[in-house]
Amino acid sequence: MMLRTLKLVKHKIFLMRKRIQQSSRPVTTAVTDSVLRARGRLSNYEFNQDRYAHTFLVVDDPVQALLKAPPVLYMFWLGAAPMTANRAAAVRSAIENNPGVSVQLITDTTLDKILVEGYPLPRAYYNLALTHRADYLRAYVMHFHGGGYVDVKRIDSSWGPLYDRLNASPDSWAIGYREISSLSTSLLPGRVQQDLRRNFFRVIGNGAFIFRPQSPLTTEWYAEVTRRTKYYEDLLERRPGGVRGGEASSEVVPKHALLGDILGPLALKYHERLLFDDRIKPNLVDYQ
Repeated sequence: MMLRTLKLVKHKIFLMRKRIQQSSRPVTTAVTDSVLRARGRLSNYEFNQDRYAHTFLVVDDPVQALLKAPPVLYMFWLGAAPMTANRAAAVRSAIENNPGVSVQLITDTTLDKILVEGYPLPRAYYNLALTHRADYLRAYVMHFHGGGYVDVKRIDSSWGPLYDRLNASPDSWAIGYREISSLSTSLLPGRVQQDLRRNFFRVIGNGAFIFRPQSPLTTEWYAEVTRRTKYYEDLLERRPGGVRGGEASSEVVPKHALLGDILGPLALKYHERLLFDDRIKPNLVDYQ
């Protein structure tokens, strides 16, 4: 009984600290973000591949006839752990707020329903940490199927109009919420980091979005996440991941290597193909 009480107290302290961090960011960060946004109104960002030599960004995929984003919303819950009450409530909120959208909760037992013939998951996938598996799957699903994705966090509005808005815009490939802060971007080497921080407000956040399938953006995203996963294959054989990738010293794959480190730079590269709408942002507080 005492141990359970201590765990509850510890969890409440954790939630309190998280609320404080998210509701009152350091003043210096808020000022920096405001300055960057103001500068962004005066000048545009244009992708120049010469600035990013020897990176995965130097790829030129031709724009083909674009497919529509289907009214499907994917969520992933992987591993054997049961959902918490908050997570289960998040799934219910997605279903209740989207009567015209097919909400698909993908688990280990339903994984086959999203796999495409000829494109199996790499062998290394099964040794990834659970969060890294989810990172891989969202690239896979957005590329081959398109539609929406949201972390298992509560959403409070209907996404139906967002699918319509994206599909009605022939020059747009994805819609999401603007990245929250310059400090929310991944830590990357060289000019990629510099440009991403300066232009954080031009890219979408990683927690929720809608994509048209098989655009140049998803093509490059899926190709790079697959390449990286295969790169770690031998190491993962010896040291498989746990639950939260990159958060333990024993983890082989860095925390953001299969999501933010790829999608962030690609979103900046193709920022002119993005739409923004804060209605797509999930609840980022007290969701566990």
